Amino acid sequence: MTRRWKTRPRLLIDALLTHTEKSVPIPDTGSVRQDLIDFFTDLAAFVSTPTGIAFVRGTVVSDRDPEVEAARKEFWVERIGKAAVVLDRAKARGEIADDVDPELVLFALGGLLHIHVTHIGTVLSAETVVRAVDLALTGIGPRTNS
Repeated sequence: MTRRWKTRPRLLIDALLTHTEKSVPIPDTGSVRQDLIDFFTDLAAFVSTPTGIAFVRGTVVSDRDPEVEAARKEFWVERIGKAAVVLDRAKARGEIADDVDPELVLFALGGLLHIHVTHIGTVLSAETVVRAVDLALTGIGPRTNS
C-alpha cells in the first residue's frame, strides 16, 4: 500500500474515484437534459446502496486530520470537475446559456440529493430527478434578447 498510495487517505481517494466512476459514469447522450437525468438517476441509485450511503455520510463527517480533509476536498473537486463536462458540452451545443456556472448547477442538484440522503433518510425518486433537472434547465437555458 505505502509504495503506490503513501497514505490511507490517498488509498481511499483512489478507491472512491474508481468506484464512483464505475457506478456513476458521466453520460454523453447529446442532450443536456438526458445527461443530467441519467447522471442524477445513477447517483441516486448509488447512494441508495449500503456502500453509497456509507460514502455520502462518510464525506460529511468532520475530521480534524488535515490529510483526511485534503483527501475529501480532492475527491469532490475532481468528481465535480469531471461531471461539469456535461454542462460544458451543453454550452457548446447552445442548449444552455454561456454564462452558466457548471459547478453551481451540479451543487444545486447534488445538494437536493444530499439533503434527502443525509437529513431526510430517503432517496430521490426518478420522477423527482426529472422534475429537479427540468427546474434547473428552466433557469439555465439559452437567453433571448427581449
